[in-house]
Amino acid sequence: MSPERKPSSARRPAQSSGKKPAGKRSAGARGRTSGPGKRRSLPRRLLRWCLFGLLGFLVLGAAAFAYLYATIDIPNPNGDFTAQT
Repeated sequence: MSPERKPSSARRPAQSSGKKPAGKRSAGARGRTSGPGKRRSLPRRLLRWCLFGLLGFLVLGAAAFAYLYATIDIPNPNGDFTAQT
């Protein structure tokens, strides 16, 4: 007699976990910023970061001005200075 065979559904091919093979990357994972293989020039990147820094300082300055304007109380004038002679 031959041993009992298992049904074909018991043996399944290995399922992928959704990950890509280690040797292949997508185009976005290569660190490209724009265009096919081009990086922006150094002066352009420095100008961009300087503009972002300036914008950040302007936003912080406006926020500080608004906070101080709302929290500082102007004292009432002294009665001696408002009396007419």
